[in-house]
Amino acid sequence: LAVILGYFTKYTTTAGYSFGDNKNFPVFLFMSVVVSMFLGLTVSAEEIIRDKRILQREKFLNLCRISYLSSKIIFLFVLSAIQSISFVLIGNYILDIEGMVFSYWLVLFTTSCFSNLVGLNISAGLNSVITIYILIPLILVPQLLLGGAMIKFDDLHSGITDKVYVPIVGDMMTTRWAYEALAVTQFKDNEFEKHFFEKEKGISDASFKSSFLIPRIESVLLDCERSIEFEKNADDTNSHFMMLQNEIERLAEEAGFEVFPEIKELNIYDFNLNVAESTRHFLDKIKLYYVGLGSESGYKKDFEYSRLVDSLGRDGVYDFKQKYYNTGLADLVLNRTEVNKMIEVDYQLIQKKDPVFMYPESRFGRSHFYSPVKRIGAFYIDTFWFNLAMVWLGTVFLFFALWSDVLRKVMNYAEGIKLVRREKKRK
Repeated sequence: LAVILGYFTKYTTTAGYSFGDNKNFPVFLFMSVVVSMFLGLTVSAEEIIRDKRILQREKFLNLCRISYLSSKIIFLFVLSAIQSISFVLIGNYILDIEGMVFSYWLVLFTTSCFSNLVGLNISAGLNSVITIYILIPLILVPQLLLGGAMIKFDDLHSGITDKVYVPIVGDMMTTRWAYEALAVTQFKDNEFEKHFFEKEKGISDASFKSSFLIPRIESVLLDCERSIEFEKNADDTNSHFMMLQNEIERLAEEAGFEVFPEIKELNIYDFNLNVAESTRHFLDKIKLYYVGLGSESGYKKDFEYSRLVDSLGRDGVYDFKQKYYNTGLADLVLNRTEVNKMIEVDYQLIQKKDPVFMYPESRFGRSHFYSPVKRIGAFYIDTFWFNLAMVWLGTVFLFFALWSDVLRKVMNYAEGIKLVRREKKRK
């Protein structure tokens, strides 16, 4: 599988192969996660059902169930570790992926372990091997569809999507956590981008606010002026005023500025030319602040680049970047193909530009896709470790479900309901 994936995703140009120019690399990352899930399921799906007679005998002997399950899990985890490292070594060798062996192995091994527990649960809960292998595609297809790679979360059905964060249905998919961990760590933790990530984050944040967000707020302010003057739809105007207040207060908090007193008069009843001028003056002040921050971050980036050029030479820096920095992945995590750099949701302007440079606002671990960190309370946790923790949390949950034989009990309960209905029909 590693050879097949590596060979078919190794995009070459007339100049030959270069990791930096391999536009198929994001596909390789996602399919690696899918392969890990598939292998984890297939090696574990028959582990318990084929021991049916032994389990029946041990039931009467009152032998320890936890010992039996532990032996299965330890064996499968060791097997998954070997499979994962062999996949990573071969795949990375074919595609010339440097410096990511341990990170890739840990993510794929974690994914396989989760799948091992899924396989053991269905093996313990179902009575037919045929049923098990019919169920495997039903488990894998949602993981493929809702992993965040095939369909953007923003483009899902309106009933399940969430324009601010990854939707709940996406958070339930192991592929979402594993793929995001691989993509984010490959982009920001590779040897080249390590030198520039924090500087580029500062440039991105300042650029978005000074070139996109504040001009948009100024445009909304102008719309409010015109609406008041020409007495247009009051509901639309009121929603614009609410958005203005929300965005200005958020800008002031992030920049560490004190909000101007007239902000309370940004409403349909108290608004006047004096309030409009005060608002514009405040926005100009914040824009200058972010322009300065952007210039400072740009200077730091240029200084770091010059330092690399001095030590490696221009050609050396170019080769260094091609060896570690993949342009196709960068386009994906920076959302460069998206035309709309921001959208309006619930009286807020939501950034869609450069998601890998954006910190989430939720204090409960929720975030947009490709976020570099997750937030729990006041603490920020690197996405790589947070996502791995989420998958292991799901694995632990599945272990207790297996130990308690939850799926078997549910199946027996469903079977009992069917029998009761048949009896009622006979009567």
